[in-house]
Amino acid sequence: DELGAADEPQAAMLLRLFKLVFGSITLFPENEPVLRPHLATIVTSAMRYASSQPQPMNYFALLRALFKSIGGGKFEQLYKEFLPLLPRLLHSVIRCYACAQQQALKELLLELCLTLPARLSALLPYLNLLMRPVLHALRSSSEQVSMALRSLEFWIDHLHPDFLQPLMAPVLRELVIALCKQLKPHPYP
Repeated sequence: DELGAADEPQAAMLLRLFKLVFGSITLFPENEPVLRPHLATIVTSAMRYASSQPQPMNYFALLRALFKSIGGGKFEQLYKEFLPLLPRLLHSVIRCYACAQQQALKELLLELCLTLPARLSALLPYLNLLMRPVLHALRSSSEQVSMALRSLEFWIDHLHPDFLQPLMAPVLRELVIALCKQLKPHPYP
């Protein structure tokens, strides 16, 4: 609950400590089994507190730090531990995005959607849910645009068109328009 105070030095310090712990598994892979039993508690608690706080930014920043640390496919145990959390988490993040008012919070939520620590095979049942976040990211800041383009490229490279096309169909027109806007030279509105 300490992370809920957005301006408090204590919240910033606690977030920094979590980032150090999460980052330690990248430097010391033997720490993966230490984090594994706490992964579900961290993710579910962060989402629970984020949904009940007026300023949920730090809780989502905590999840971003976690996702960045365990993403990249090196931590199989953590991926397996995260898999049962995926459906509920994805639905919650998308719901939070729909309710968010602040642009910074919206961008952070899009980043969470696009950096879920899961293999493509685990994401397949949820790709239809991820199409809207990809579309919103293409319309967002340059960092989110890059993430959205990388996600689309990865899906196109690894999935059969007959599988991917029906998933993209509901947003295909908007997706093409957003992609075409990316072709215009900067600066553009």
